[in-house]
Parts: sequence; structure tokens; C-alpha cells
Amino acid sequence: MIRERRVISKAGYPLLKGLFPQSPFLGFYIHNSGIGILRIAWFQNDVLKENGELFKPFVDSVFKEIRRSNVGRLIIGVRNNGGGESVNATWLYSCITDKPFRFSYAMESNRQIYLSDSIGGVKYMPAKTVKRYISMDTSAKDSRFFGLDIQQPHPDHFSGKLVVLIDGLTVSAATQFADLVKLNKRGKLVGEESPGAINGGSGRGYAYFQLPNTGLLAMISKYRLYMTVPGHQNKDQ
Repeated sequence: MIRERRVISKAGYPLLKGLFPQSPFLGFYIHNSGIGILRIAWFQNDVLKENGELFKPFVDSVFKEIRRSNVGRLIIGVRNNGGGESVNATWLYSCITDKPFRFSYAMESNRQIYLSDSIGGVKYMPAKTVKRYISMDTSAKDSRFFGLDIQQPHPDHFSGKLVVLIDGLTVSAATQFADLVKLNKRGKLVGEESPGAINGGSGRGYAYFQLPNTGLLAMISKYRLYMTVPGHQNKDQ
């Protein structure tokens, strides 16, 4: 039914843009004022690849050009960004910092997930305040635990003035990128408040199930991701 309605809507309103970002998803240019303008509309590798775009090679080329052109001010737009891989959000942040940084501090799960992960060698500890289990295992090889170790600045990192544009459709890994900018006081966030908490959100693995009445496929996250020390309180939590 949803697909049918989309076809009807597209036929009736051909100029109406979809909710999700439209290609091209990656773009960069230097304004005649000397300000670099970088647009990142997806961090999702498979979506980018389908459109003939590759995240890391593109970002690397952009920051080489920024250094070569001696750009002193940069605007990064992640408005209407549907998210994607955290590793890409981390890579982008590594390009705008000159200091080692943490992407995340811990992963939290319930007992069932904890027991399953422990079989694979992931180390957990019981959480003190809730009936959950927390991992800070920087040696975990599974990609779901990416970012617990210290991340290093990119060789061509940008050190000038930075503004990041966000809105209500900046979600998932895009929100995580914005969180890194704010937590590390790297630049200014401009726009609307985006979904997600600065202490972290859910993701990195999902359980799928079908709703009995509608038949719609639903999902729920298996993990909570902490981008600050667990238990740390701030006004943006």
C-alpha cells in the first residue's frame, strides 16, 4: 500500500521531493569569498555506491583541496542527512580536528545480547544503575563496537573556522557527527535541533519483527551508544 501511494503521489506531484535526500549526496565547492562549502547528505556506503559515490576518497580529496587552496573558513551541511556508518562520521570529524578524540565511550545492551556477545569474546561489565551491561572493550573486533578506542586526526585536517548546518532531519550518524563538533567545542552548530541525545543514541544492530495487525516490518535497536562517559549529566542529554 505504501509503495502504491508513493507511485500515485509521484505521478500527481512530479516536482515534490522525497523525504530522504536526493542525489548527488556529496558535494564541495569554494565560494568566491574563499569559504569552503561541503555538503554531506548520506553516510551510508551502499546508498552512496549505488549512486557512483565513495565517501572516504571524496572526503580525502576535499580536504586536500582545502589545504591546497588555503581555505580558512568551512561550512559543512548535514541537513536532511539520513545517517549511515559511524566510521564515516568519525572519518569526517578526523578531518576537522588536530587532536586525538573518542568517538564513543561505551556500548550498552541487555542480558541476552551481552551473553551472545560474550561468547564472541566481547568484554562487558554490569551497569550499576540499571539492569543492563556495558562494554568499553577497545579490543573488540566486531564492527558494531567501532569507535571505543582513540581516533587520530586526518593528515590533511582542517584547523580553520567551522560552521555545521543541521536540521530536524539530521539523524543517526549525522547527529553523531554534530555531537562530536559540540562535545569537543570544535565549531558552531547552526539550524534546527536535530533528533538524538548528545550522550548518545541507539543503533549498531537491530532485531526485526512484523506487527501482527498491519503486517508492517518493525525494528528495535540492540544497543545504546554512549558518546560521553556513562552517567555523565548535561543539559543536552
